[in-house]
Amino acid sequence: MISRIQFLAALLLLPLLNSCHDGPSRVVPTEERNQKSAARISILEPLSGTRFTEKETVTIKAVTDTGSVGCDSLQLLQGNVILAAGKGPSLMHTWQAGSARFGKNRLYVRSYKNGTITGSAQVMIIVLPASPPSEIKAEVVRKYPHDSLAYTQGLYYEDGFLYESTGQYRRSSLRKVALTTGEIQQSVNLPDDVFGEGLAVFDGKILQLSWKNKIAFLYDKATFQLLKKVQYPIDEGWGLTWDGNFLWMSDGSEILYRMDPETFAEAGETEVYDHQGAVPQLNELEYINGKIFANVYGKGFIVIIDPETGRVDGKIDLGWLIPERYKGNYDKVLNGIAWNPANGHLFVTGKEWPYIYEVRLSKQVK
Repeated sequence: MISRIQFLAALLLLPLLNSCHDGPSRVVPTEERNQKSAARISILEPLSGTRFTEKETVTIKAVTDTGSVGCDSLQLLQGNVILAAGKGPSLMHTWQAGSARFGKNRLYVRSYKNGTITGSAQVMIIVLPASPPSEIKAEVVRKYPHDSLAYTQGLYYEDGFLYESTGQYRRSSLRKVALTTGEIQQSVNLPDDVFGEGLAVFDGKILQLSWKNKIAFLYDKATFQLLKKVQYPIDEGWGLTWDGNFLWMSDGSEILYRMDPETFAEAGETEVYDHQGAVPQLNELEYINGKIFANVYGKGFIVIIDPETGRVDGKIDLGWLIPERYKGNYDKVLNGIAWNPANGHLFVTGKEWPYIYEVRLSKQVK
């Protein structure tokens, strides 16, 4: 038998014996193992948010932390497109800004070790058109009566009639109006809790947006019978137009959304920029000869947009049309664009304006 003193001595020796064991003294946490294998990437140039014109060259410089062991190569990507790749812990690449879309572009740098991604970083740059939009003048050819209680949100012209969407809660409507007399030929009211917005006419139907309900109303064009209600994923509906294949929608930002006409699911988007930056508050839309004409909410001009690139190609000054008593009143702003393909003229008006103006442009849109 061992004595009590011998037993206590044996207990004291156990930790020392375990410490001499060849196995690991502790389990390394997963987080710590990942930190040792990860590469920390720094993008030195350009700074996030830097603006470039389409004609400028962008230099991208990136390095990994020299203390990391998780990098043997780097890649530079725009979306899923690899712009450059190289061995080692650093990368420098020059890239033409004009090869990107206008607006915000995110560039990604990824590090690899033995073919496995070990780190990533990103930088956002803004690409602008190099030149300002063309200034286009307009002159009034004729004016027509317009319901001064109509809060115009959408406008479309065909065969002597205007199809008009009006807004405001408890008085939103869809109307067919005789151009020359201003008489309402057909109309349907929206529910009291719906604020009507833009409209598009296509394939014998009319689609009318709501502002915040995320619902569009699809009507038979001839009878104004409601065919169905369509849900859409955009938070707010503002303007709407049809290009022959897709619907284009605005939400008050600088983004135009391309929508599937059958499902109304988003099929793409375009950011709208001129040489100075983003052009937000895009409102009523009209597709004309491959371009989208847009009212800018609260402004006295219409911008002409290339829907594929987002470039503002032209600007139509109509501020002189706004009655002096309406200036500064956001319930009386310029809004409403319709196109007469027979003579190339525009019909324009504003919210609760007493007239529709037919204007001729100084430059035709092609």
